Amino acid sequence: MAIGDHVVHLGEVPTTMDVALALGRDGAPSGTVVVAVHQTSGRGRLDRRWDAPPGSSLLASVLLRTRLSPAKLTSFSLVLGMEIAPVLDGWLPDPCRLKWPNDLLAGDRKLGGILVRSHPDRQPVGDDSPVTLVIAGIGINVAAGRDDLPAGATSLREEGDGSVTVADVAARLWPALDLAWRRFEGNGGNVDLGGWRDRAAYVDEEVEIRLPGGVRRGILRGVDPTGALCLEDESGMTHLYLTGDVSRGPIPVPSGATRTTRDGPRTRREERRAGTG
Repeated sequence: MAIGDHVVHLGEVPTTMDVALALGRDGAPSGTVVVAVHQTSGRGRLDRRWDAPPGSSLLASVLLRTRLSPAKLTSFSLVLGMEIAPVLDGWLPDPCRLKWPNDLLAGDRKLGGILVRSHPDRQPVGDDSPVTLVIAGIGINVAAGRDDLPAGATSLREEGDGSVTVADVAARLWPALDLAWRRFEGNGGNVDLGGWRDRAAYVDEEVEIRLPGGVRRGILRGVDPTGALCLEDESGMTHLYLTGDVSRGPIPVPSGATRTTRDGPRTRREERRAGTG
């Protein structure tokens, strides 16, 4: 079943991700979409609340079922961003940008977000191949005025097309998500993230990443094939992070002005905790 063939429309719920997970555990087919008018406990990364006036945002979760291991799913939120951004371009004056790991930006304002979680599925009797339930939560501010949104947020109507509706966005989004998932799963979770870097915010700029153990600063150089953030420190060493909260630093660095050591670029992997759940 293609994503969008079966859409469950709800009024007010705590969160569409919880509903989609419950449906999945009850045997709902892969590709099922849950859409709500309002979420009372909507959340993003780091359990941050997602607040928007009822009916003003696309609040959706997609249920997917796969035999890919959770380790293969670490880049999926970036893949979704690569597919969602071109859809939103149709209502924006400038291309939608992507902020690692899962924010959708109009300029420097947050337009939406993506949150991917994975859970073990119930195994059929006699089946030794693990099945994973993937819940992809998507929130996009469509019609809200800026005064009704948190600081730093915006909507499609505020930024561009004043007539766009939640239904307009959903109608274009489901086919794009279905194509993205089929490509991702068909390639075993191995994808080219070059399209993400093309839209990435703050690439080759100084940023800081907040981690549970403190703050790291450096130059954002993109992502590796798993979706990990590549952060170059003062010595030219590249550190990789799969979790964290990125904010912009003060000093832009020209593209290509990478620093290397006598022995060439060095790489060290840090914070290899999977971000899918």
